[in-house]
Amino acid sequence: MSETEVLSKLETSVVNGDIKAVVAAANQALQLGIDPSKAISEGLAKGMKVVGEKYENSEYYLPEVVMAAAAMYAAVDILKPHIKVEPTKFKGKIVIGTIEGDVHDIGKNLVKLMYIGAGWEVFDLGKDVPLKTFIDKAKDEKANVVAASALMTTSMMRMKDLIDLLKNERIRDKVGVLVGGAPVSEEYAKEIGADGSAPDAVKAVKVGEKIVVDKKLENKWA
Repeated sequence: MSETEVLSKLETSVVNGDIKAVVAAANQALQLGIDPSKAISEGLAKGMKVVGEKYENSEYYLPEVVMAAAAMYAAVDILKPHIKVEPTKFKGKIVIGTIEGDVHDIGKNLVKLMYIGAGWEVFDLGKDVPLKTFIDKAKDEKANVVAASALMTTSMMRMKDLIDLLKNERIRDKVGVLVGGAPVSEEYAKEIGADGSAPDAVKAVKVGEKIVVDKKLENKWA
């Protein structure tokens, strides 16, 4: 089986919520020497993106999403021990969570995994996180980056409110804002005044580091 076929199998197995098939595909990926991060971003994550779109279009409901998530996590458990994330030059603090009104945390959890692997200090707020909780945690931990995730377009709109609240609390200049999730585009990130977005969990770490370096956020809380 080729790399393309294995990645496709990972994707479709997640979409179908097929744990047995996705576990077999994850093991095949390791046997073929496929980069585990690539297996996650170009296989599992792509599958979850399809699931998210189906959920948004009312083609899938919560049980299908739960089954897909269970399949994805089963594969992640196999791939995770083999992930080699290149350490970043700057190892900062990031506060991360799924924004209020949204209970989907799969993408957020993958981003969290990559940041931990890169040596960052990660403060995971979980899902359906009130905007004020992001603010309070960023202040308490003197975070360099606040990262908000959303799977639904309705909850995605709250990201602009989060940025406005950071401004109102007078800490917008101290933290970078990274936004992500299936409906979030780079154009939308720019439109709402975020500092960046990433197409997948693997690239999210590099984007976070670039935000900190470009905006000189290393010692803003000092």
